[in-house]
Amino acid sequence: MDEETSNVLRGVSLTFPAGTAETTKDNTSKKPTTHEIELQAGGASAILMDAGTDAGMGTWADNLQGNGEKVELHVPAGNYAGDYEAALTCTLTDAVN
Repeated sequence: MDEETSNVLRGVSLTFPAGTAETTKDNTSKKPTTHEIELQAGGASAILMDAGTDAGMGTWADNLQGNGEKVELHVPAGNYAGDYEAALTCTLTDAVN
C-alpha cells in the first residue's frame, strides 16, 4: 500500500502457471499434479500442487517456469501508480484429502 496516499489496488490478480514437477534423479514415486491458479486480492486460497495415492513421495519442487510460462501480476486500469506491498501466505500440508 502507498503510505503517502493510502491507495488500495483494486481488481488485482496473480496467476501462477501449472509448472513442471521436478525431483531428484533417484526418486521413483509418481509425479504430483501441478495446477495453474489465479489468486485474487483478498480472495480464496488455491492448490498449486497435490498428489494422489503413491505419488509425490520424497522431495518435489514446482518449477513455475518449466513450461516456458511465467508468474503474472495483473493490475487493471484505474489504479493509481505508486509503491504497494502485500503478504502472500504459502501453506504446506502433509495430509490426506
